[in-house]
Amino acid sequence: MAVALPMLDIMQASAVADRPAAPTRFVSVFQPNGVYPKAWDVEGVGTDYALSPILEPLQDLRDDLLIVSHLDNASAGNHVQMTSAFLAGAGVEGATCSVSLDQHIANIIGTTTRMPSVVLGTEPPRQGGAGNLPISNANG
Repeated sequence: MAVALPMLDIMQASAVADRPAAPTRFVSVFQPNGVYPKAWDVEGVGTDYALSPILEPLQDLRDDLLIVSHLDNASAGNHVQMTSAFLAGAGVEGATCSVSLDQHIANIIGTTTRMPSVVLGTEPPRQGGAGNLPISNANG
């Protein structure tokens, strides 16, 4: 079934020209287990780098990407503490954690979007058993 629509304002070229610029976005990806980290590493530094085969689908977006490599939060402690320290750089101690990078960015650029931050996880927060610390931490 098809329905014909009258010409809507949004369909006119002037509507596209008057559209506000897209807001700045920040995306981070955490890969705790089951991956080979070196397969994600780029070769080179600055703007003179080659994407890894896994990142190759992002080639058309290359001018809009900032890839940060060789970060490590080993000072956060053991595996569970390092997992919960993703983007915070500090392990969970008791019920507190430092403000994570994504939430800091959301406080600055999130004012231009309906939702300042969207956090998606594939596992529910649960106890990790190492010092009774949670594996994930919702600090947003």
